[in-house]
Amino acid sequence: MPTAPCPTERACALTLSNLFLDGTLPEWQRNGMARDLANLPFNIDQIESFLWNDVYPALIWNLIAYTGSQHCDFTSFILSPVDYTVEEIIPY
Repeated sequence: MPTAPCPTERACALTLSNLFLDGTLPEWQRNGMARDLANLPFNIDQIESFLWNDVYPALIWNLIAYTGSQHCDFTSFILSPVDYTVEEIIPY
């Protein structure tokens, strides 16, 4: 049986989940995410691994599902360049 994530993993997931909201992240929000992630007991590699292995598989559908009047063109989304890197969000 899988164990529940610890509180710091939950905090990390909650912060990273902002990347999967339907919209763009203003600089103040990215700075807040960087601050929140920097205060967690994880290094950059752990955070990036958590993003791609835990958060991304669960939340990618937020970006490609039709929600209200806004929706994402999946092909354009997958083929478009990423607006920011993990290093830009978490400047160490």
